[in-house]
Amino acid sequence: MPSFGSRDQLLLQRLKLLHASLTRSLPLEAAIEGVLRSPGSPAQRRFYARLLHGLRGGQSLAESLRQADPALPGMVQGLVAVGERTGQLPICTRYLLTTTTVCWS
Repeated sequence: MPSFGSRDQLLLQRLKLLHASLTRSLPLEAAIEGVLRSPGSPAQRRFYARLLHGLRGGQSLAESLRQADPALPGMVQGLVAVGERTGQLPICTRYLLTTTTVCWS
């Protein structure tokens, strides 16, 4: 497993939340609301608040992720978009979480 920096750790944490919500049939908005109610860093709270705002505004998950974190790697955005279009979002998020050789930028 590669050694991850703090930004990569944050990305993995966000992907884990997304994947857990999808595989447990928990509505994503409810999972995000739970994160916003729990303690967290200001940057993390801003990310989830922007993500929730985009979803509630009718944007796709991929669009909401892109707006919540413009520096999000294109591979993540692309796989989320593919998962949404194909109905295979849990498979795509699992792939992102289990990939061992990742180029985040």
